Amino acid sequence: MSTLKRPFIGRRASGKVLKNAGCGFVTLVLIGVAIGLLLLVSSWASMPGRTDFLLHESRYQAIFQAAAAQGIRMGEQREFFLNDPSSPESLQAVDPNETADCGTGTGTVWIRRTGKNAYIVSILVADLGHAGLYGYLYSDVPLSVISDDSDATINAPGPMRQVQMQLNEHWWVIYNDLQ
Repeated sequence: MSTLKRPFIGRRASGKVLKNAGCGFVTLVLIGVAIGLLLLVSSWASMPGRTDFLLHESRYQAIFQAAAAQGIRMGEQREFFLNDPSSPESLQAVDPNETADCGTGTGTVWIRRTGKNAYIVSILVADLGHAGLYGYLYSDVPLSVISDDSDATINAPGPMRQVQMQLNEHWWVIYNDLQ
């Protein structure tokens, strides 16, 4: 009785059994899964939400402080743009007649002064074009709700007026899904 020898599946042509025949394939699969998970987590970390906020809270605080230092008068609302979204020092005023192309608004900051040392600031973190706008809202005052349907619509500076979630006493995740 002879045994069947299958070439290339755990055996060399000489007939000797390879001890680690499937390890290369398993390693490649594990590397692929790890890369996929890394990409998934990095995409979660770059969209507004708890993970992104925890990773970049100091940056968003610095953007709020840079906007509040612009000398906004009581009741005034202004628009600014971060030439480098990771650098609050790059904040510059936007010409009121200027309009941004769809999908190019990431880094836009809107601020409204509501009282002595009281501000509402919207920071656009992800402009996905026709898929919507996503960012954060900082407010020193309670939010003014315009409508309270499935997602609360608030009176915030800028186009993002739906609240997704509150992160802490002063910060919220906001969006405009452009529907």
